[in-house]
Amino acid sequence: MYKLRNLIFDCVNIDKIIVFLATWALVSIALLILSIVFKSQVVFGNMDIAGTMSAVVWSFVLTYLGKIAPQVLSRLELKVKDERYAMVVTTILLIPVIWLLKRLAVFTGVGISNNFFVLVVAIVASIVTFYSFKYSEHYLKKLQ
Repeated sequence: MYKLRNLIFDCVNIDKIIVFLATWALVSIALLILSIVFKSQVVFGNMDIAGTMSAVVWSFVLTYLGKIAPQVLSRLELKVKDERYAMVVTTILLIPVIWLLKRLAVFTGVGISNNFFVLVVAIVASIVTFYSFKYSEHYLKKLQ
């Protein structure tokens, strides 16, 4: 049993899990702040899904997409010179997903009033995701 536990923990990189969870929490907070600031344009929850639960699940999807965006860029063989371009491409990847979640509001519990706020949410989510992954990995290396 002891060898199995060590084998499992040796295969899992705990630092990457901590970075992902911290980013997920920050994106959740950013989305909840957006729903507070733009009360009538960005709404979480409906009669079946609680608002905070919708924001947490939705932020998980956006965080995961922000995490896999560099792999998508490398698979598409796009040459990204600067990290700002990577953030722009991440935003472009998030826009159709957020629009789809907006269109499926009955199932997702996400209500966004128009396409301009889809763009606003995509920009905020990509900025928070990008810089959270960047600086949390940096600070995690400092702590070790």
